[in-house]
Amino acid sequence: MKISLYLGILWNLLTLILCSLESRIGSDWFEQLEKVDEMTRWYKFDFMTSMIFLKKQVGTSVFSPLCADVNILGQISEGEFENFSRSKAKDDLKFIFNEMKFKVFRSFNFFTCFYKKGVTLVDDVTLNIQYKLFSMFREDFSFKNQYESFTEADAEEIIEKHSKWLENISHGLITTPLKPSLLLNNDRIYSSFIFYNNIWAEKFNRNASYEDNFQLSNGKICVRKFMRMVNPFKYVHICKDNLEYHIVVVPYERRWCHCTCYMFYLIPTTHDTDLSNLWDDFYTFCNGKISDSMMRWDLKNIYLHIPTLERLQSSFNLVDLLYDVFKYSKTYNLNASMTTYLNVDENDNQKDKNENFSHEILCVTANRPHISFVLEYTSGRILLLTKDEGIISSE
Repeated sequence: MKISLYLGILWNLLTLILCSLESRIGSDWFEQLEKVDEMTRWYKFDFMTSMIFLKKQVGTSVFSPLCADVNILGQISEGEFENFSRSKAKDDLKFIFNEMKFKVFRSFNFFTCFYKKGVTLVDDVTLNIQYKLFSMFREDFSFKNQYESFTEADAEEIIEKHSKWLENISHGLITTPLKPSLLLNNDRIYSSFIFYNNIWAEKFNRNASYEDNFQLSNGKICVRKFMRMVNPFKYVHICKDNLEYHIVVVPYERRWCHCTCYMFYLIPTTHDTDLSNLWDDFYTFCNGKISDSMMRWDLKNIYLHIPTLERLQSSFNLVDLLYDVFKYSKTYNLNASMTTYLNVDENDNQKDKNENFSHEILCVTANRPHISFVLEYTSGRILLLTKDEGIISSE
């Protein structure tokens, strides 16, 4: 009897370990996504790439699983990956664009620019520079320029045009990390961009904001600006083993009288919590399906205090960050990058309608390292995920 009980506990423990996100890092998890349906594929991709980001990235920054996915699928569809179906990648891209086509608006958009150098034999050797854009509105937009010799001045001209286009389409929110040297030294460039400018469904009162201490993971203190609100929010308190944290869901965007996007806050109770462990536990808790899980959570009156993230832009070398994915790439002289922009601050100067809230409330303050992310509800897609470690460094 004792042996059976012991074996049962051991089996459950092994199952938990083998099913964890962390255990899959370095495995063939990305290759296995070729075998699953589109919806399952992007749930798994979002969670795994977010896990890798939380494990590897140092400092406060924002990452987009959605944008990384479009970048990589664009590469596969162009034949950059070995043993991956180009036609399936194109179908997966169409699926993403079809699911997201009504979600793009002035405050949110994402796109990937593809620059490709190729040699064409026409009398003399001529260098082609091909440009293609993977986006919601101009998925098939492309052009080619021919150069007898591609110089630094040519590269500077292309980057200047690219920068002006990016400034225009992002309404001045994003600056490009691309440099002329990248065009000179790489045969392929896949550069992705995503921006989200806050449009809280429930506005935070600017007059209620304040500055206070934020405890870093090493125990030191920095000062951050906090905004606050009392409201009924979807809420869960998780306490298991050595991990305890709050989940608070804030309505982020409302369209046609329905909330379409939510900002989730995963706030540990201690300052030195490993955020990748927290994410792993959250994945297990919601069984990989955040939207479905959220609908089962209760509303609770919360006095929420969260730090602002004003005009936070992060840039990543995806080849370095997502080695698990790019180990399948067959392309040399490749540059794959992602630039994200997120603005989280108040946008209301009116009197706080809840300042005289009289019911019993719970105070939750994100004044220690924590995770926040924007979820598009109907698709279940993670648009942006932020690792807030307290100190914000300018790029």
